[in-house]
Amino acid sequence: MKNLFLPLFLLLVLTSCDRTSVSTHDNLEVKQEFARWFTIEKKDSLTLITVRNPFDTIQPSARLLLYPRQSNPPRGFEEYTAVPVPLQRISCTSSTAITFAGKCGHIDAVVSVSDANFVFNKTIKSRLVSGDVTEVAQGTEIWYEKLSQSAPEAIFVSMFDGQELDRIRDLGIIVIPFADYLETTPLGRAEWLKFMGAFFDEGEKTSRLFDTIVSQYQEIASLAKNANEHPAIFDGLPIEGSWYVSGGQSYMATMYRDAGASYIWAGEQGAASNVMAYEKVFAGAAETPWWRMVVNIPGTLTKEKLLAMDERYGLFKAVKTGGVIWSNAATIPLFEEGVAEPHLVLSDLVCYLHPTLLPGYKPRYYFRLDR
Repeated sequence: MKNLFLPLFLLLVLTSCDRTSVSTHDNLEVKQEFARWFTIEKKDSLTLITVRNPFDTIQPSARLLLYPRQSNPPRGFEEYTAVPVPLQRISCTSSTAITFAGKCGHIDAVVSVSDANFVFNKTIKSRLVSGDVTEVAQGTEIWYEKLSQSAPEAIFVSMFDGQELDRIRDLGIIVIPFADYLETTPLGRAEWLKFMGAFFDEGEKTSRLFDTIVSQYQEIASLAKNANEHPAIFDGLPIEGSWYVSGGQSYMATMYRDAGASYIWAGEQGAASNVMAYEKVFAGAAETPWWRMVVNIPGTLTKEKLLAMDERYGLFKAVKTGGVIWSNAATIPLFEEGVAEPHLVLSDLVCYLHPTLLPGYKPRYYFRLDR
């Protein structure tokens, strides 16, 4: 009997050393104040993250189990993808993921990116030149061989229908959906900072940073809310003959409201952009005093350049009176960095719409077109 007991004892010991066991303590959900597309739960030393699926209301895009990298993956979480943290090498096909990695203090963990020509981050641009960071995708096309050669542990990907994510998984790379763009509020998008922080074991740091962003954003919004006037504003530009305007429940519609503006298309349904004919836009916006637009051109936008795009723009009151607020995606990191700094984007709008509220403020992302 003694001889039988010893091998059985050793088997149990070796088995328990092979994988970490998990206590039965209840999960503690880390409340997301504004973000709606991910959840975080803490269970002892583990973090459980779920990312919702925009194409399937039942099956999530990802269930991720974050565990200390000095430990072994725990048992009992077969439906989760195990991720050792902190991550040491990552790939980003989302430019905002680059910014959030930098905010976490781990920009050097980025080893590959998408669309290198459109990256603004100075560290990444320098490392692209030196070869320490590799371009592995353009648009929706991923170069799998280059991705594999860059050897990331995980890749943060923007989600779109029809992606071949299994090809990435077959390379031994963990796929982490990064869906900040699906959030319909500025603070909801910025809260993905906490999502990124979890993968670098920087939860406390990113929570403090986000709390500061929320405080500053809400302070500016409160000033704008109590302004004497709430001027009307519209947005967008025609693309191939169709004018895309922000939906009434969109990220930008929320930003306009928080900036103390009256968005003329607030009644339009949905969070996505809505397509309108030029004639409908002109009929509704011709006398609107403010017009926000994002262009993609070399250099600085001038009135001459704007009218060269379409001379009919000169018929809008906003153009006649200097009410055009613009940003340039080619030269200004609005889409890469602005998502992580909604308090600054909001301040930019407020400084034009309510010029007495922020004396001495210098805009970061938006500028006003000269008359």
